[in-house]
Amino acid sequence: MTESKIVSLPIDVIPKDGVSVQPKTDRRQRVLAEAMKHFIHDGFERTSLDRIAACSSVSKTFLYEEFYGKEGLFTQVIHAQLGKLGYWQGSLKGDLTTALRQAAIEAIDMLHSPDLFGLYRTNVMAARKFPDFAAAIQSFVRNYNRKLALYLEDARADKKLSFEGQPIALANRYGSMVQEGLRTCLGFSPPTHDMWDSYAALATEIILHGCRGNLTVPQDEPAVPDLVPPMTGTAKMRMKPERFEALCDAALKEFVSHGFECCSIERIIAASGVSRATIYRLFTGKEGLFNFVVRQEIQRISSRKIMPKETGDDFERLLEISRTILDYHLQQECLALHRLVIEEAIAFPHLARAFYNAQLAPVSDALTRHFAQCQIAPPSSVLCRMFYALATNGLRYIVAEYVPDEIARHYISRQTAEIFWNGLSTPG
Repeated sequence: MTESKIVSLPIDVIPKDGVSVQPKTDRRQRVLAEAMKHFIHDGFERTSLDRIAACSSVSKTFLYEEFYGKEGLFTQVIHAQLGKLGYWQGSLKGDLTTALRQAAIEAIDMLHSPDLFGLYRTNVMAARKFPDFAAAIQSFVRNYNRKLALYLEDARADKKLSFEGQPIALANRYGSMVQEGLRTCLGFSPPTHDMWDSYAALATEIILHGCRGNLTVPQDEPAVPDLVPPMTGTAKMRMKPERFEALCDAALKEFVSHGFECCSIERIIAASGVSRATIYRLFTGKEGLFNFVVRQEIQRISSRKIMPKETGDDFERLLEISRTILDYHLQQECLALHRLVIEEAIAFPHLARAFYNAQLAPVSDALTRHFAQCQIAPPSSVLCRMFYALATNGLRYIVAEYVPDEIARHYISRQTAEIFWNGLSTPG
């Protein structure tokens, strides 16, 4: 008879009722991985602990015992993700053009990384409920490009580049320009792999020499994008215009303040004085109301005109365009609407894309008129998008705890115009 061995097992893997219990650390890691997927894709409010528990093969009780509920799980997921990613450790080699192209390709690659791009979206989605974590994520994203910042600092010291301010700020503005700012967060796909080199070449040419040279522009859609499809239905039927407007205003404020998932029809009713029955008759429910009020905003935004003064030289007019775009972007109502639409971009992708196109339309129009006045060929759509990303600084102020003051705005807009019109490389 063979002698049996007694093996001591950790307490959390001793079988119970014939079922093997996995180590707690294994279950924790599985939960964190599943939770990250759901939080990134669905946002905090739309994510349910029941779904995470089911996908992780653990009990809901385990989630409360180990993570203290949904908020605790979210904070641990973000901590784990930031610790896992670290910073870009690539090296930049070769001459200035080669190094900047390499950095541009790395920036585009970030959009194809589920973890890194997930942090971009989570950064926005956390801003309302978890401002401290939004600030931590923003700090991570800003510092991700430290390697490029060091390279830019050396290039300035060697008098190859001329720019003011912190190299890390310029590194992030360059990355935002290459990534076309908020576009990917608003329902558009990032450039395909076969387009990376051409996007990187264009961004490198702009930052070094400006937009007035012989640029090789990637093939793209027309410079004037399609806007939101026309609104359908008879929502205003049998309602006085001022009452209908009060309803739409109350609904928009509610959605912006609380998001789609946590918005309350009762609060909209109380603020507007319109009954639930009327709201459901007009819009069939919360989703229809959301679609309508956001589409109204999209149509209003797309009709804006950016009209610089006719006086001044070409650079000063571009500076005025840059500043007008930035000032509009930094209005609290505009920032809040950006956060809302990015949060709901997966649930309402058509609205997200239309919202981005509406923001871009006045920029494209102003830039096209400016180029015509300077007797330059009309800018392509990708060139307009890169300029818009430069002028607004991408995600930077969507999640920031502050907005730039007058002095900072002047500096940001002047650097935008300097990069786009003249480039930053020094003669020789």
